[in-house]
Amino acid sequence: DTAIYDALVRLAQNFTMRGISGYNPVGVVTVAVPGSGSAVAAVNYDRTFYITDAALGLTMAIQNGPSIVIPASTFASVRVPASKTVTPTYTNAPTWVVEGE
Repeated sequence: DTAIYDALVRLAQNFTMRGISGYNPVGVVTVAVPGSGSAVAAVNYDRTFYITDAALGLTMAIQNGPSIVIPASTFASVRVPASKTVTPTYTNAPTWVVEGE
């Protein structure tokens, strides 16, 4: 039944999923780099972004949390808690690999 499925999806979006055998760790997930100043959507599991910055620096602002400044032409990892967005601000787009935890 579509209505039941939709209700379960909405319910699951409100829960944080940590330490669940068979679910966590999620592994590498595909997360596109959005335009500068646009948020990456929140999910119900923790994520670590492994970022290689471009030539001019990058700031990763975690919703209701810190803003991490990553210097130009460097590598950094940024952990984003479940249910939080992260907003990158940059001039030249970075590259990243994202691991769901």
